[in-house]
Amino acid sequence: MVDLYFGDLALVDIAMALATGLIASVILTTAYYMSASGMPNWKPRKLVHISLGSTIGMTLVVYSNLSGPTFAAGIFLTVLMYSWAHKSELIGELLIAGSREGETGLNTFSSGFMGLVSFGTVFLLFFSRPEIFVAAILAVSWADDEGEF
Repeated sequence: MVDLYFGDLALVDIAMALATGLIASVILTTAYYMSASGMPNWKPRKLVHISLGSTIGMTLVVYSNLSGPTFAAGIFLTVLMYSWAHKSELIGELLIAGSREGETGLNTFSSGFMGLVSFGTVFLLFFSRPEIFVAAILAVSWADDEGEF
């Protein structure tokens, strides 16, 4: 279970951070191209929900300290900013691609932000019980998505 301090990165933390950051980037890229191909927005949105929620839930509890997840987020943001530097409207397109009909990109951003806040709250409240944290994230990411299918 991840300890609540920033410390040295173990080799496992580095490997998991690289894998997690790259997985998140590939999932977001896939969802972007699904949306760009004319697929209904709910399909790429659900791909992101299920895949990223599962990735966060399954990996966060394995890191040794907070440096690992921070490194993973940094890798993901680096890839995202590199992509944005080559296509400046990318962030807006990603937000619109994940939006429900009639929603704006701001709605999508707010929903994603509040989802991460709720994940963080559950993580801190049930820090000593990682199985509750994992179950909460998987319940949200999988059950929410099944409603669309």
